[in-house]
Amino acid sequence: QRGTQEGNEAAVELLGRAVELDPQFVVSQYGLGVVHQTLGNRWKAAAQFRASTQLDPTYPEPYKALGDLFLTAPRRLFDQAIEAYNKALELRPYFADAYAGLGDASAAKGNVNGAVSAYQKALVHNPLNPRVYVSLGKIYYGEKQLYFEAVTAYKKAVELDPRYLEARMGLAEVYEDKG
Repeated sequence: QRGTQEGNEAAVELLGRAVELDPQFVVSQYGLGVVHQTLGNRWKAAAQFRASTQLDPTYPEPYKALGDLFLTAPRRLFDQAIEAYNKALELRPYFADAYAGLGDASAAKGNVNGAVSAYQKALVHNPLNPRVYVSLGKIYYGEKQLYFEAVTAYKKAVELDPRYLEARMGLAEVYEDKG
């Protein structure tokens, strides 16, 4: 909760103890993975997320977390990310963050229509996520050359989070390009 290096290391210790006391405690396995990911320990995070999926294959959060790890991996693991996000969505069809991740992975693979579809589904389940609007704005303008849709998406992101720099920069770029 503290968000500091010391706080995260304390969380690893406490969650590690919870796993030792009850190796079947799925949420502690997943939580330990989240903290390892925050600390930059990708391999340990992946191991904990996989342990969570093995203990409870119906718990969608570790699948989404694995998708996030695959998406940000130094090697391009977009297919594995898409597979993990789809598994999370199979388990929880209203998991907006998994749809957003699926959109990111689809966009990274060059599947523009798949990305737009995933982002739109994310907004159906969570219409208050400015990051998804920014992602849509980028695709609408950069890939589809849809000026009005891009402006609308960026404006919505700014409306939701006035301090979101990437939304303001995207909107400014679209305005600048159009004169």
